[in-house]
Parts: sequence; structure tokens; C-alpha cells
Amino acid sequence: MHGISSAEVDSSLLVDYYSTYCGIYQYLCEYSDESEFTDDYARIRSLYTDSIRAIAPAGSLNSIIYIAPEMQRQGKTDEAIGLMAKELEKYRCGTREYSIVASILAYLYKTRGDAYNHKRYLAYSTISDIKGVVKENMAIRELATTIFDEGDIERANRYLKKSFADANFYAARMRNAQSSRMLPVIDEAYNEKQHKLQRMLSMQVTAITILAIILILALLFIIKQIKTLKRASADLSRSNAELSQLSDRLSDINSQLEAKNDELRASNAIKEEYAALFMEYCSTTISTLQHYHQSLYVLSLQSSKAALAKKLESTDMIDKALKEFYAKFDVAILNIFPSFVEKFNDLLKPEGKTTLKPGELLNTELRIFALIRIGISDSAKIVQFLRCSITTVYTYRSKLRKRAIDPDQFEADVMKIV
Repeated sequence: MHGISSAEVDSSLLVDYYSTYCGIYQYLCEYSDESEFTDDYARIRSLYTDSIRAIAPAGSLNSIIYIAPEMQRQGKTDEAIGLMAKELEKYRCGTREYSIVASILAYLYKTRGDAYNHKRYLAYSTISDIKGVVKENMAIRELATTIFDEGDIERANRYLKKSFADANFYAARMRNAQSSRMLPVIDEAYNEKQHKLQRMLSMQVTAITILAIILILALLFIIKQIKTLKRASADLSRSNAELSQLSDRLSDINSQLEAKNDELRASNAIKEEYAALFMEYCSTTISTLQHYHQSLYVLSLQSSKAALAKKLESTDMIDKALKEFYAKFDVAILNIFPSFVEKFNDLLKPEGKTTLKPGELLNTELRIFALIRIGISDSAKIVQFLRCSITTVYTYRSKLRKRAIDPDQFEADVMKIV
């Protein structure tokens, strides 16, 4: 390359000319690996990068793949990542361009300390190399090192050996040397793992042998016990009769326990049924009082009894009755189902859980589903109970289903709360 002057190169080839120099000094930086020459090589590469930036068409691959790393070295890592991510969208996985851009993106994320995206784009680059049938091994070698640091020794060993085989295939001495640095480390760790497995296997074989000896001794003991049992067969015959009688008694006791359990289940069903009837009855009574109140108010107006009309115009009595009724309802529900609120929230997604205000036992949406739990699932009855519009009830039921972990089974799951 030093034998070719840039002044002699056709302008259409200058980008390739400077890109070749950038590539040469990039490889020299990698080959020198933090030696006294590395800084000089990096400085010269930066100069050729500036030359590419000055003449390369805006957005061309040759300019971007050398300019982005230079931007990172200038502290513009996020800007460089954005540039390369946008460039990656232009290429299909399996092309050489996709592999190069993905590899540079992995490097940029590594410098930013983003381990997840570093490994992710190394994998993209490796997959692209495999699809494109390219024996380039830098991405898979770097990926092997990364997953080795994470403790996945077996995969790291497999990937690095693949990288080493590729480097040998096309006699890339630098790649071969780079792979050789990690190969002994990973190989030693892999061999140590295999030795541990062998030691574990030996221990298991020893344990199995000991268990086999114990089993033989146990069999001998069992044979001896069988002989003893034969001598005791007469005693067992007498005991069998006694055991038969005891079994009959136990059977009777089990039948009695089963009957008691049936009674308890019936009692629980009756409790829930009567709780529902009580709540419905109270709600109906309040509605009756409200209608009666309205009829008296109309009657007082027709009779021109202004004082009576003013007195009856107030809804304080009804509001107070409703407030007390809902308070009693909340207490009754929580007495029957002490963990209703917690188990109801367990059916909802974390971000959709219902929260009570200070002093509240239940709120409107919890009361709707408490009514459903005790068997009042008809929206018209719920409307009558809560003194709200049918739209409000439908809205609450719909919104809570959307917030549920299993929307289709949500109301069925509510019915299972105990």
C-alpha cells in the first residue's frame, strides 16, 4: 500500500484506498493487543478515518463502519449506536454487510457496559456469518469469550473450537493467534468440568456398589424374617379377626365423619344462600322506602303542605340508610370471606389491582363482585342493590375483566373465593 500514492488513485477508488488503510491499521491494533505500538496504530487509523469522512458519500457503508467506532472513541457512543442501528436495517441477515454492522454494534454496546445487547448483536453477527457461509470467526470467538465469563463452559468450548477451525481453514494467523489465547483457558475449564463429572460418576458408582451390598444384606435379613413370620402365622390369624372388627368400627366412624362433612358443606351453602337473600331483601326494603318517600313528597305538593314537602324533600334519611346498609354489607361479606380483597387482587394483573381508600372495607367495584360471589350475578339486580346505572355496572365488569390475569375465567374464579 505504501507503494501506491493517494495522488495516483482515481477519485472513485479513494474511499476503498483509505478503507484498506483503516482495515490494515485496525488489524494491527488487534494484533499488537495493548502493546507500545497500539496507540500509534490507532492514531494513524483515525487519520485515515478522517480522510474517509471527508470524501465518502454521506451514509455509505465504508464511511459508517469506520466513522462510528471513531465517534465512540470521542465519547459519542449513543450517537454511534443510533447510526449503526439505522444502518443495520438496510441489510438482510446472511450478507457480509449485516455481519460487519452487527459486530460493530456489539462492540459499541460493550464499551457502554450493556452486556445483554453486546451478546445479542454478537449472536446476530455470528448467525449472519453462518447463513452467508463466511469463515470469519471474530464474532463467534468474542461470543465464546462472553458466555465463558457467564459460566457456560460447554458452549464456550464448542464455539471457540469452531472459531479455531475456521481460522485454520483459511490460514488467518492473526485470528488463529487470538483464538489460541482463550482456547487453553476454556479448554482447561472444560476439562476440569469433565473431570468433576468423572469424579462424580465414580462417587455414584461407589455409592451404588455400597447400596447393592446393603440390598444383599437386607435380602438375607428379609429371608430370615420370612421364616420368623411363618412361625407367627397363628398369632396373625387371631389378630386378623380383631383387626376385622376394628376395621368395621373405623368404617362406621368414617361414614359418620362423611355425614358431618356433608352437613358442614350444606351449612356453608345455606349460609351463602341466606346471606344473598338477606342482602337482596335489605336492598328491596330501601328501594320501597325510597318510593314511599317520593309518593309522600308528591302527595304533600298536591295538598299544598309546604312544610311537609320541605321535610320530605330531604334525602338524608335514605342516604344515611344506604351508607349504613353498605357498611353492614361490607362487614357481612368480610365475615363470610375474610380474605376476599386479597384473593380478588390475586386474580388481577399487578398493575390492575384495586386499592382501597383509608377507612374503606370495600369499594363499588369490589361490592359488584362480592354480589356475584354470593350468587347475585344479574346486572339489573346489582344496579338495584348499588343504586347506580346499568352502564356503570357493565363498565366495571368489563374493565375488571380486562385487568384480570385470565379474563375468560375471571368471574368463575371470583365464585371460587372462600
